[in-house]
Amino acid sequence: MYSAVPEGSQDASIKSADGNPTSSVAALQMDNEFLIVVTSKGAQIWAGGKSRVKLGELVRDEASLSECGYNITGVWSSSRRQLAVLV
Repeated sequence: MYSAVPEGSQDASIKSADGNPTSSVAALQMDNEFLIVVTSKGAQIWAGGKSRVKLGELVRDEASLSECGYNITGVWSSSRRQLAVLV
């Protein structure tokens, strides 16, 4: 059920209020309970039911990004309820 966003996709960025891209989507994954979004600068976990509710979010600061690099992809294990992010 894992799928990465195709390279070069014009819709693969999250935009700020002024319309400028703030980070690109690195991975999307959904199971019966959760929707996982991994961006180049963070990760979000949403409830996977009819009503999408954000359950958690991590946004990395500039120091972390410059030290470790941007997120490349992520993999969600629904059986363990763990998210692994590759930087």
